Amino acid sequence: MMNKNISEFKLPYSYYEWVIGARSYFMETDFKSNPTLMQYFYQIDQNLNKISFTVESHENFAREVKYFQSWASFDQKYVELLDTIDVVYDKNSKELLDNKQSTIYCTYHVGSYRILNMYLLSKQIPFVLITDKQYIDKQGDETYQDIEKLNNQINAGTFNFDFQIINAENRNSILQIRDYIKRGYSLVFYIDGNSGVPLRDNKNLEEVRLLDEIVLARKGIAYISSRFNLPIIPVIAPREDWGRIKLIFKKPILQENQDSTSYIKQTTKKLFLILEHYIKKYPAQWEGWLYLEKFLPQETIENRDLKPRENTLSFNFQRYHILKFNTVNVLFDKLTLASIEMSNELFTLLTYIQNNKVKIMDSYCIDNITYQQRAIADLLENQIILK
Repeated sequence: MMNKNISEFKLPYSYYEWVIGARSYFMETDFKSNPTLMQYFYQIDQNLNKISFTVESHENFAREVKYFQSWASFDQKYVELLDTIDVVYDKNSKELLDNKQSTIYCTYHVGSYRILNMYLLSKQIPFVLITDKQYIDKQGDETYQDIEKLNNQINAGTFNFDFQIINAENRNSILQIRDYIKRGYSLVFYIDGNSGVPLRDNKNLEEVRLLDEIVLARKGIAYISSRFNLPIIPVIAPREDWGRIKLIFKKPILQENQDSTSYIKQTTKKLFLILEHYIKKYPAQWEGWLYLEKFLPQETIENRDLKPRENTLSFNFQRYHILKFNTVNVLFDKLTLASIEMSNELFTLLTYIQNNKVKIMDSYCIDNITYQQRAIADLLENQIILK
């Protein structure tokens, strides 16, 4: 932690107390004995491998991701943050903000990503949030309460507006959006949000590149921009260091002489290029590591070479995952959320079966270790490997 003068700490003591305490919790808790944290680690580890993104330690990286995700939620409890954030505008974006013009604010799950709502309230800009059904079911009521509380704290009854969360999956959502635009409201979207179903099941998608992989992105933001002639302002809120949030309003994106199809395609790609830049700069601050697999095309997440073949053994990928915590080998059961510590011999055997085509034989010699058929039979009985 950087040395700072006490006068620089402008937030209540309870804020810093939580920040320090939460870091200790996420960096020191034994993931293997905590099924919930173990599941998060498995998901992040799996997604790092799927797109070959290199970090020094998957375990430490997973701890950082969960820490920053929790921190983002905690931030919205402290309106005092408005006095500490470093706001950076593109001049055209600032003009749109100052005039309270109807705008699409496209933001990302990076850093203190909920701070945008607080900032729009401080500028008395009426807005609605466009999201999916899963978010509404799980976090909708809490979000309504948070916005009402923040507005009362910031504006003390001087700014009243009809905040709504619109379900983008509802067929009538475009009519709701149109009505709010007519009333001068802005729209807030999270383009990298987690959907209740894998994105590949949705037809309204655009293929874009993210971290050298093809991902499937929703193109609804660009579509609404084109249909209603609204500018899009990309907004991102990374933590520059442990106590400093930077709220960045990028240059507005507008449809000018392009046809609608080209504009939607190019704009969606631009929005993901911005995301990629900040993931590379602040990788652990992106919450998307927890659900990146939902953005990947089906063929990317299937390894056809590892599917079971006749008279061969195959690792049960659907149920189990092999993890390594420094010198500790762990078999994680995704069904029961149990984590089982393994010997080096068992780890070697399962890793070999996971990565190779293995014929059914009476015995196996791997790395100078001989495994008898009985060991294979036990693994088959527990469905850790399959014929």
